[in-house]
Amino acid sequence: MSTKQLPPGRYWIGDPCYVLHEVWDECCEALTGELQHGGVITLKDGRTFACFSTAYGDGTYCDRSERNKLYGVDAGLIGCIRVADIDSSNGNNMLSGGHVHEITHPFEPHADEGVLTFGHVSIDTSGGDEDEDDSDMHEDNDEDEGDEGDEA
Repeated sequence: MSTKQLPPGRYWIGDPCYVLHEVWDECCEALTGELQHGGVITLKDGRTFACFSTAYGDGTYCDRSERNKLYGVDAGLIGCIRVADIDSSNGNNMLSGGHVHEITHPFEPHADEGVLTFGHVSIDTSGGDEDEDDSDMHEDNDEDEGDEGDEA
């Protein structure tokens, strides 16, 4: 479990393997020992993000919002990284695998029995919401500009 807060801001949520190609080995190394199932990670270059293992590895997972956004997973992880910290010049970074959310308050990312929570965004990876077909994964990639609430 994470014990660190992240500041408010615009965050991309999805599998970090889609957007952290240039530091992927470092990310994998960080996910050992105490952080083997995830938490808040600070890279050598100072970027901080959160990521957690999904309950059932790769696949497509749905968040608990009204819009039921889908998140594709190819590395068994879902993460939350500030949009400004993603290298947009890297043509390999695939933002379409996740979604951008505006999180307006400091938040403590955490995982509880397969439910991953990043601010007001909650994604159930325990199998309860995993009825979606992978072909639908990239249907809705709109930004949540007005999605600011703190869902309980």
